[in-house]
Amino acid sequence: MATGVPLLPPPGPVDINGSNASANWDFAKFDLYLTAAGQTSAADAVKSTFLLSSTKEKFSDVVALFRRYCSPKRKTTYERFMFSQRKWEEGVKFDNFLTSLKTLVHNCEFADQEDSMI
Repeated sequence: MATGVPLLPPPGPVDINGSNASANWDFAKFDLYLTAAGQTSAADAVKSTFLLSSTKEKFSDVVALFRRYCSPKRKTTYERFMFSQRKWEEGVKFDNFLTSLKTLVHNCEFADQEDSMI
């Protein structure tokens, strides 16, 4: 028998688009799959390959979801507070003050109202 050949099929495709992806896929079954495949002590790159091979998603979709998951979450209320507290301090050029306002308002998620907020 060849080493590393799974004795059972992967635990079904991963559905990462659902509202509760962890409930849609059983990680314990994946651990059993790695055990049956003799890959429990394999390098992380090998385990990652096994995991990605069990998804029905396109690679670009998986990468996009991973990037979105890893992106820092903005706290809109905090960003709006910081924007409202920004004052034009003495000695600061107006252009620098305006640039900082534009940066702050962009993080406030005011959408089409950004210019009117400044």
